[in-house]
Amino acid sequence: MTKRIILAAVFFVTLSGIAFSQDTTQTVTGQLSVREALCRKWLSSSYTENGRKGNDFYVFMEFQKNGKYIYIENDEPIKDDSGAETGTWELADDTVIVFDKGTDDEDRMSIVSIGDKVLNVNYASGKILLNITFVPGNYK
Repeated sequence: MTKRIILAAVFFVTLSGIAFSQDTTQTVTGQLSVREALCRKWLSSSYTENGRKGNDFYVFMEFQKNGKYIYIENDEPIKDDSGAETGTWELADDTVIVFDKGTDDEDRMSIVSIGDKVLNVNYASGKILLNITFVPGNYK
């Protein structure tokens, strides 16, 4: 009798493990590749500077499917695209966004995480390390 109870418990635990396990090799974007998930308009929602929460900091980024980007940064809420920077972008190993590769303006941004509703990146500017969280959005 005890043997049956133990076998039943082992069987139940095994089935539970199978039922609740998921393929953890998928990206957080589900079926989208990192490149496909990036190709949208992103608006910063928060950031830290060298580990400390920052104040107002507005960044708009659009990654286009044709490898072009639009970048707007401002200390005030974004009102128009007059200060927009544009150029090219590409991915390195699905973890680093390379801007304007091979030019004097070449820059890099490391992807910490990406999903349908959030993009989190690290960006180093000299001795300053920024961690920026973006959500889908438009500049206004």
